[in-house]
Amino acid sequence: PAMQTVSSDIPVQSTDVYRRTVQEAERLHTHPVLAPVLPSGILKIESDIDECIPSDQYHNRKKRVAAAATFRRTVSNDWSKVTLRVMYEVAKEAGIIFAEI
Repeated sequence: PAMQTVSSDIPVQSTDVYRRTVQEAERLHTHPVLAPVLPSGILKIESDIDECIPSDQYHNRKKRVAAAATFRRTVSNDWSKVTLRVMYEVAKEAGIIFAEI
């Protein structure tokens, strides 16, 4: 996710990082690889706030805002196992040792 530190009284939807993420998410619909997949799921803009930022020298409270475009989609049949198998093989090549099941 992209992050930005802003004053604590600014709404998340008004931050530059949130607006940029919305613009980038809109451009995904024209991406040649992603455009055919997007109708099969839910594309959302999700944000998170970290308010544990120290105040500045003038004692103004700050917060860190993170925003990202997320895509959720259900993969049916055995297609979900393809990604799992790839991750498993890459982990084995990296030296991870798995216990036998």
